[in-house]
Amino acid sequence: MSIDKLTAKTLANLARIKISEDELDDVVENLNTIILMFNKLDEVDTLRVEPLTNITGNFLSQSDDLIIDGGYQNQITSNAPKVDRGFFVVPRVID
Repeated sequence: MSIDKLTAKTLANLARIKISEDELDDVVENLNTIILMFNKLDEVDTLRVEPLTNITGNFLSQSDDLIIDGGYQNQITSNAPKVDRGFFVVPRVID
């Protein structure tokens, strides 16, 4: 796969980047160089490589997923400017 000028212009437009005609040749060349570098990764034999999910070997402890009634509604809403039936009242954002 290679990038041509039209594709580079389209990518620049999608990324909201202004590229002049003078810069376009350099951009195309740089993008094609990047693609060639990524294509070299296809040459690496990764069949026996285990997926790496954590480089330190440390894992976060997990707690039980318990459903509890917080019972803190009055404490949480006590500092709110407006409360209605236990819920925060906020200004309307969308009409």
